Amino acid sequence: MRMILRCLTGVILTFLTLSLQAAAGLRVCNNYNRTVHLALAFEQLDRSFVSQGWLPANPGRCETVNLIAVPQYYRLETDEWTQGRQTLRRDWPQTRMGSRLVQFYISYDTFRFTNAETPRRGARKEDFYKFASPGELLMGPSMITLEVSDSGVTERIPR
Repeated sequence: MRMILRCLTGVILTFLTLSLQAAAGLRVCNNYNRTVHLALAFEQLDRSFVSQGWLPANPGRCETVNLIAVPQYYRLETDEWTQGRQTLRRDWPQTRMGSRLVQFYISYDTFRFTNAETPRRGARKEDFYKFASPGELLMGPSMITLEVSDSGVTERIPR
């Protein structure tokens, strides 16, 4: 019985993945003066999370990612740079009044972590911001745009 349920779950997940891949997308438009990198977090059926990154977007450019699952959370950050004696890095989200921040483990290098809420060697725990309307990605061919600027991140959802 368990084997049948596992196979059935695999078939359903494959179908959802293929249909979402064709229908959903996310675009990052970078109006900031440095390259920004996107990480996403997805909830799995067992209520654990997967975190995955990085998609780079150069200044003045938009980059698109085709999604195979609907992300609930995102994080954007720049590479580190030196200014005088300080090492700096800009990241979004920055704490906002009333916003729901969640922390997941990520890496400086390209990564994909299952159970992203669990500590691991070489990973760092960082804030992710909840998408305002992740369900919009399920409503047929749509594209959420994250516009990054010095003043923050704006979500644009086509209507």
